[in-house]
Order: sequence, then structure tokens, then C-alpha cells
Amino acid sequence: MPLESGDGKISWQDITQNAIINVAKKEVSIKVQRFSLIANLLTVARIRTKEVVSRLNLLPFNYTMSVLFKEDSSELALVFMSQDIFHEPYYVEHDASVLVQLGKDGFRMVRSIDGATDKRIYNSEDLQVSVRLGEDYELSDNQQSSFNVTVQSNVWWNNGRVIKLPLKVNNDVSILCGRISVQGQYGPQQRE
Repeated sequence: MPLESGDGKISWQDITQNAIINVAKKEVSIKVQRFSLIANLLTVARIRTKEVVSRLNLLPFNYTMSVLFKEDSSELALVFMSQDIFHEPYYVEHDASVLVQLGKDGFRMVRSIDGATDKRIYNSEDLQVSVRLGEDYELSDNQQSSFNVTVQSNVWWNNGRVIKLPLKVNNDVSILCGRISVQGQYGPQQRE
């Protein structure tokens, strides 16, 4: 069990030695030297409050854009999500993760980039996304190279927003390269 001393350092206490096991009642009792319910509740409340406030759009948040490519069908996928969710190890491995689902569909990660940390986004903010590809690929006929993406906090904090862009191959041997830029209502957000 972690204990915090007055100087802010955390030390661990072995609480298993004081355990009393009652097999008849199927319970384990442990006496702890000191425990602050209030301190633990405040810590939990502080963490949850930040998450709840951000999701309710009371605070702006940072985001991550991932670019994935499916070679056999020449398709590009852009995934937008909260930076906190993207960097959460549980999310990256979970079957409900958009990145895992796209991986199962044959997409492979090309690059992930965090949005500018000094440029946070809000719910319902419109982002202008521009896709400029090299000579070997171009967007399919019905796709525009520039389009709007509206931030939906609840989606970006849960699974993430996926935008799939079908591509046309111009050469027999092709290399995927290009530039994707994101412009927010309040200035540039990111370039790749």
C-alpha cells in the first residue's frame, strides 16, 4: 500500500503481515496504520473532474491525428481522437479501438502526430483538413482535397473519428507521400 510522507515521497508498506483471514465468513481483514479516505477521494475526484470537464467541453483538449494506409485497395484513413485516449495503453490494445479495427481491416499505420500543444480544440469547432498527395497517388474523382471536420468531444474521447479517403494509383510502382494540414478556427493546428 502506498504511503506518502510529509516531504511528498511515496513509500510502500507491506500490509499482508497484518491480514486476518476468516474462512467461515469468507473475509479478509487488514489493519492499516494510517489511511486518509479524504486524501484518496480528493485524488480520485481531481482526476475524474478533469476528464468529465474536458468531455463536457468546458475545457479544451489536445488531439492526435493518425494516418493509416490500406495498400490493396489504395485507401487512406485519417483518425482523429483525444491525445489522452490515444496515449492510453488500454485503448491501443482494446478490440473496440478504431485503430485495432482498422488494423484488422488491412490498414497499417503510416504516422501519428499530436496536435500543437499550445493549440487546443473545443467541441463543435470546425477544422479544415487539406490532403495533398505526391505524384503516385491522388484522391478519387469524387473526393475533395480540402474538407471540414467538426470536433465532437464525445466521439473523440471514446473511439475517435475515422475519415476514409479512396485513392487512385497513377503509376505501376507507387510511393505514398504527401502533406496533410489541419487548420482550426483559431489558427493552424498541425501539419504533417
